[in-house]
Amino acid sequence: MTTTASLLAQVRFMLQDTPTTFRDDFVGDGSARKFDLTAGVVNAAGLVVTTSTAGPLVAGTGYVLDAKAGLVTFTVAPPLNAAISVEGTYFQIFTDAEIISAINTAWLQHTHERLGPLGLPLEMIDLPPVEEYLVAVLAVIQLLWVMITDAARNIDVLVPDGVTIPESQRFNFLMQILSMWQEKYSEMANALGVGMFRIEMSTLRRVSRTTNRLVPVYVAREYDDRTFPERVYPPIDRGV
Repeated sequence: MTTTASLLAQVRFMLQDTPTTFRDDFVGDGSARKFDLTAGVVNAAGLVVTTSTAGPLVAGTGYVLDAKAGLVTFTVAPPLNAAISVEGTYFQIFTDAEIISAINTAWLQHTHERLGPLGLPLEMIDLPPVEEYLVAVLAVIQLLWVMITDAARNIDVLVPDGVTIPESQRFNFLMQILSMWQEKYSEMANALGVGMFRIEMSTLRRVSRTTNRLVPVYVAREYDDRTFPERVYPPIDRGV
């Protein structure tokens, strides 16, 4: 069964944004409440913050974590000479919340018109296992667009002494990677007949020139089936 955790693990593996352990030690001065961590994108799950005076602290009451900036803010400043330790895991690029948001978007796009009632958690929707990989690929594409938008703000730096820093290479490199993932998703989605590139069959309808009404449509039958015709009522697309 598809779960958010399994898709999250797949996306992190594809992006090579797997967790790395870290430990930072500080000494309190009696007034400082904010401490910068050496880790960049901190994983809030499993983070352990301990002081020699109060022991392990609880997130939200003892301290507040800014995961993206790698900043721990204590509710009360640790006492003078108090030993402080922060240990856990961190990521290179995205937090879990950011990846889960991309997964939800990819899920809605890939299963468009196949979900039925909206608002159900992923664990309650039965998706063939072969399509889990495609949802993860589509989530990677969503996240790559975020990275490309960030890289688009970087421009080449030209120094008067002739040194050039080609900042735009990151943008070009990410665009190449994005093209490969998009081609991968399109190829597999077409082969399986799923996702946004699946071939759809629909019933064409026309309006009678004499009555200005839609011409009825009936369920197709074999030539020797003499049962009473069954009327079909396809949805009428009225546009936005």
